[in-house]
Amino acid sequence: MSTQIARDNDGKVVAYLTFIDAYKYQGFYFSFHNYMGVVKLKKNLDPAKREGAKFWNAFEKWDTLTIKQKEATKIFG
Repeated sequence: MSTQIARDNDGKVVAYLTFIDAYKYQGFYFSFHNYMGVVKLKKNLDPAKREGAKFWNAFEKWDTLTIKQKEATKIFG
């Protein structure tokens, strides 16, 4: 997860933009953060309404990957 700060011409902060780290693994899209946890996403990166057993099985496998392997599945962030 990364955060950018937008400032106006006078240097005043006008917005904070936080971007998720989104991943695609075994056909599932999700975001993951060590403190915030995991959220299943739709293809357009909106949160999904449901998370089934197949998703959780895939996430469990993804969670055992090395950091380098996880980075290879990152699609945004």
